[in-house]
Amino acid sequence: MSSNINPNNIDGTYPIAGQDNSSQGFRTNFTNIKSNFTTAATEISDIQNKAIVKSALTGAIVTGK
Repeated sequence: MSSNINPNNIDGTYPIAGQDNSSQGFRTNFTNIKSNFTTAATEISDIQNKAIVKSALTGAIVTGK
């Protein structure tokens, strides 16, 4: 399974220091970050519901599902 998280849609160079930056750039970055977090949460939940592990992860208990 490959991830659908897209780190390339976040402008790491924004905002640019020393100049007037458009608020649209902030909104776009925030929207893309929020979308990536939502995608990550969905993918993590899918793994948690379907993965079989050999031993308990930190802070978890292996159950006999």
